[in-house]
Amino acid sequence: MLEPKLIEILEQYFAIDNFQDPLALITFRNRFLDFLREENNLLAPADNPNIVITKDVIRLIDANNNYTTSSNRSVSSEYLRPFFERLLKDENWGYYDLKILSEAIMYAPTAEFAVELGAKSIMPIVNIRLAGSSDVIQGILASSICSRLLYAKYFDDELKIDLTDKFMTWFKKLERLAEKNKELTLPYLYNQIRHALFYQNQEEIFRLCEKVKKDDIEQSANAITSTVGFYTSSLKYNSMLHEGVSN
Repeated sequence: MLEPKLIEILEQYFAIDNFQDPLALITFRNRFLDFLREENNLLAPADNPNIVITKDVIRLIDANNNYTTSSNRSVSSEYLRPFFERLLKDENWGYYDLKILSEAIMYAPTAEFAVELGAKSIMPIVNIRLAGSSDVIQGILASSICSRLLYAKYFDDELKIDLTDKFMTWFKKLERLAEKNKELTLPYLYNQIRHALFYQNQEEIFRLCEKVKKDDIEQSANAITSTVGFYTSSLKYNSMLHEGVSN
């Protein structure tokens, strides 16, 4: 069982609207470090669930901070390597394992690895059976997997899966979940932009970006604009666009 104090910090962390706010992330990182420094935790064994989860969420924060400043998924993936390796070995994922994974999977080392962990998450998500919560976790997970698959299309060198098939599988999953859960409205909107980038639908990219600017907070809108520019300025994106290739 996790300590109530840790659960409180975790809930506040996962309630952040924008995980690309460095100041908010650093503030929470310090709170998690302070929790680890408490005497009972300093003396706790390394496999204590409180210690394990706290270290993993710190790894997630470091990965997010790195990506915000550098857009380097490879480095962010290295921060999370111990977390990914633990999930591969462990069959008993808890609620906060899934919460961390739903954000972390966008930094999976390969697209194939992201799809593998996504498939492995299905039963743990079913098992938690928390009213509404499992839908939100599935939705965020689906959004993050689509993010990783989009990145793979334009930046990964070797691909061993059908990106289009996997992208549409997870895109449709989020679409279905968003229809009945308002908490997934924004993640689905962001995923529609990823869909437009995946298929290089220039008009739809522009329309959706304007919608984000109109409906969303300024910081998120700026982040989306930056992300769109990151893809549309890439060599492979432009090469495929000029060749008329979208799949």
